[in-house]
Amino acid sequence: MGEGMNKPDTVTITTNFWRVPSVETAFSGWLEGAATEAEKLLVIAKTEAARAAWSPSTEAIDLVVQLKRFIGTRVTIQMWDSDMWLFPQEGPHPFAADFIGVIVINIDGFQQAFIEVANVTVLTTPDGYDPMSYLQTHAESKFALVPLSTLYEVSRA
Repeated sequence: MGEGMNKPDTVTITTNFWRVPSVETAFSGWLEGAATEAEKLLVIAKTEAARAAWSPSTEAIDLVVQLKRFIGTRVTIQMWDSDMWLFPQEGPHPFAADFIGVIVINIDGFQQAFIEVANVTVLTTPDGYDPMSYLQTHAESKFALVPLSTLYEVSRA
């Protein structure tokens, strides 16, 4: 379930099991009109409950295992932006990188998985935007970190 249409050299994430529920993003998929006050309160309450109960699922751990097959290779990575639901071409540019490893780090009380990458090269597309804002750093790794919570696709370059 954590991956979709996969080929041997590609992992596409159709349901992201590493995304921690947050009120800030709870309405990002809302497509039909403005939410009423009652709808907003219900969404916020459900989101807060889901956040309090969140931990990596077996599907999340399975995704980490699947991604480890790319260790030591050059990959192309596509990050996810919710605008891509309607305008797939307007998401972040893909980028190529050396896939170093996968690491799980505690971030704000939640276990979060990251791909460790090096030698990043942005692969510019006509309507996309700079993906470098997705990359993070952390004291537990000397490499640039790609959060699995916003990952869409990894493929062997």
